[in-house]
Amino acid sequence: MKQFYTSLKRGTTALFVASSLFIRVQSFAQMPSPLVHYKFNGNTNDEKGGSAAVVSGNSLFVEGVEGQAFRFDGTNYITLPEGIINHPNITIATAVKIEQYQNYSRVFDFGNDTETFFAFYSLIGWTADPGGAFLPGLFMKNSITGGEKGAIPWGQPPYLLGDNKWVYLVCTVDEGGVAKVYVNGSQIAENANEFKAGVRALGITKNNYLGKSQFEWDGLAKQVIDDFRIYDKVLSPAEIQALNATVLPVKLSSYEAKLNANGNVDLRWATVSESGNDYFVIERSTDGETFEKFVSVKSKGEKGGFYSATDASPANGPNYYRLSQVDKNGDTKVEGIRLVSLGLGKEEKLVVYPNPLVNNTLSIQVPPAIKTKDIDIKVSDLTGKIVYKTKIVRGMSGVEVLNLDLSSGLYLLKVNDSFSTKLSKE
Repeated sequence: MKQFYTSLKRGTTALFVASSLFIRVQSFAQMPSPLVHYKFNGNTNDEKGGSAAVVSGNSLFVEGVEGQAFRFDGTNYITLPEGIINHPNITIATAVKIEQYQNYSRVFDFGNDTETFFAFYSLIGWTADPGGAFLPGLFMKNSITGGEKGAIPWGQPPYLLGDNKWVYLVCTVDEGGVAKVYVNGSQIAENANEFKAGVRALGITKNNYLGKSQFEWDGLAKQVIDDFRIYDKVLSPAEIQALNATVLPVKLSSYEAKLNANGNVDLRWATVSESGNDYFVIERSTDGETFEKFVSVKSKGEKGGFYSATDASPANGPNYYRLSQVDKNGDTKVEGIRLVSLGLGKEEKLVVYPNPLVNNTLSIQVPPAIKTKDIDIKVSDLTGKIVYKTKIVRGMSGVEVLNLDLSSGLYLLKVNDSFSTKLSKE
């Protein structure tokens, strides 16, 4: 592999990286546990029980890849506890969205001063290039490295870590000084020997920043960070891909199924991002349990888009439409189930209340057609797994009260496999 170095401001040598496709695989049954884990869901607490991160400036929590994330607006930054990277082997992993590129701004910078640090720059202007290419990079500097050191890019500049979209960044350094960078699950850079003695050679670092540099004249970052983790080991490529799969899924913004004036069922859904997605599948069922493939639709790419399909031959009675997305590696995730019923009059509808569910108590008004019959009630989640079922001997009024201990989410309630309705718990 051809190495590529260039001189930059302050006489540095840098590791440059390029963005790549997001790869998503099934998570391992057992993953290593991180030393620290900041989810930034409305706070800066460490999910592993360590010290909370300290915010300088405004605490800005915005929508993240899952739950909330922390937004750096160019006036604020975060400080993590001292000595947080003092380990022979280390992995730093985070979801990051660069909102505005600024020269020498940092995703993270752990160190003590301008002579001792380990940092990831989101952007560096490469002045040696006539076109003024821009590059992100991983750097380390201390008395052992003898200067700011990095490694090689794959491909030609310019590179961008992401164009105002989420990417998953992972940096590893082992005790022998081998440094690697991964973006969206794929390795895109490596230095085989210049991060000498690993990050432990930095000692107990006191200035451990997110969004801020050790150099006061470097600007504060404009970015969003979510799910920030540090491990005291070098994660394997497979473990990094498994982590990547849990952090950046396809984001569905809407999914609906409606009966049109011609008696057909119109299916529409939309996404705001589709990292690693290959295609969508809609399956159809008349009982909510046994599904058959109805149609598949190719992905429109990482930025997402609007999709539609039409069922010109829906069955009389309940029609369940299950939407799933299939990754490029073959993994499948169910995104939702929608129900459209045909041939049922008003007197035959199933009524449940309150919906959304409150205090776990649900009242069911059964249709007149089954008032005098025994009633089988089933509640299933969006994957089709039955989470509640009961049998009631009828012969009385058409109202039944259930006590359902459900987690927050969407469910499907069925009575005698003939009448169904959506149910939600907030």
